[in-house]
Amino acid sequence: MNRLKRFVKYCLGWIYLFIFRYFKSFIISKSDIIFIFPYYHLGGAEQVHLDIVKAVSHKEVTVIFTHLSATDHYLPHFRESATIIELNSIINKKSNRVRKALFNTIAKAINGSKTVTHVFGCNSTYFYDILSLINTSKQRIDLIHAIAPNDSRISTLASSAKYIDTRVVINRKAKEDVLNIYRENNIIASPDKIRIISNGVDLSNIQDLSIKPVSEVLNVGFIGRWSDEKRPWIFLEIAKKIKLKFTGTHFKMAGSGMKGEKSRIQEAGVNYVGEITTISDLSKFYKELDLIIICSSTEGFPMVLMEAMPHGVIPVCTDVGGISEHIRHQENGILVGESIELEIIDSFVENLSDLITNDIKRLALAENARNYALNHFDIEKFNQSYRNLLS
Repeated sequence: MNRLKRFVKYCLGWIYLFIFRYFKSFIISKSDIIFIFPYYHLGGAEQVHLDIVKAVSHKEVTVIFTHLSATDHYLPHFRESATIIELNSIINKKSNRVRKALFNTIAKAINGSKTVTHVFGCNSTYFYDILSLINTSKQRIDLIHAIAPNDSRISTLASSAKYIDTRVVINRKAKEDVLNIYRENNIIASPDKIRIISNGVDLSNIQDLSIKPVSEVLNVGFIGRWSDEKRPWIFLEIAKKIKLKFTGTHFKMAGSGMKGEKSRIQEAGVNYVGEITTISDLSKFYKELDLIIICSSTEGFPMVLMEAMPHGVIPVCTDVGGISEHIRHQENGILVGESIELEIIDSFVENLSDLITNDIKRLALAENARNYALNHFDIEKFNQSYRNLLS
């Protein structure tokens, strides 16, 4: 039975490939820019990918999605700015022969096109499988949000360096991490080929930029997915300890992958508000907060901070990735430098306790956070940088 299933999947893979080759590959040939991304579900990286596509939507853009997304959250928005091709129905058949034929078909369509000028990929392993097949007449670009310690992509980033014309990173920390990979692998590459383009947010969506007045009730938030690198259980432990000391402090969580953790969240006295899928609901969530916690083990620079700080929400964060490039300790936020989880929790509790009991300091940090965001996070610079890169 298993052999029959594998044979059926194998045959379906070739059928879907035939359909793609003769009915969809021409879409690639008629494009100006090809993007290769894994997902369109809700997420910070996916939001950035959408913003890049929107920045160059005046061109003929095709976005190829290589993996099965958990939801359709951003799909309609991608469709507003680009033509969409999904490959999962072919790739998931797990046939190396079908996959190789697919990648060759994509490369042939790109290389034979008179209009395609740029091929841009991020977070998809399949992009790097296709990359070596792309002619040097096309600009080959990738984006790296962040590199974690012992990152599984390190060997791929090293081996693909010779095929990349421009490697985009979102901050200085990511650039230094890429250069370290090059040094460790004896790769000679010009630092000029690594370009920093910081992310941004559309500040025009924020209608009320006033600082929240002092209140006896403080709201502390977490927004993200339940994952090992985000460490939401640390947020729950912080909530338990703070609520024992300050009963007027409320904790709220929003994000994906948390439905199976609802009882754990409730036991910590935290209000889970579910996934937030609209800009208006997201703004409302941030406007209710006084403090937002990032307790991740690794980050680039979280979009959550770019979205929250314009509302005067104070970031309290683990000092990882590129966070310290924007967050100044005790100036526009709080940085927690400890690396052991119990010590991280204690440091968060200590810093939150200080902010909860010090209204003047809290208001000063809130105003500084808002002003910094308004001066540094506007998406227009981001848009212009990608237009220049992809022109």
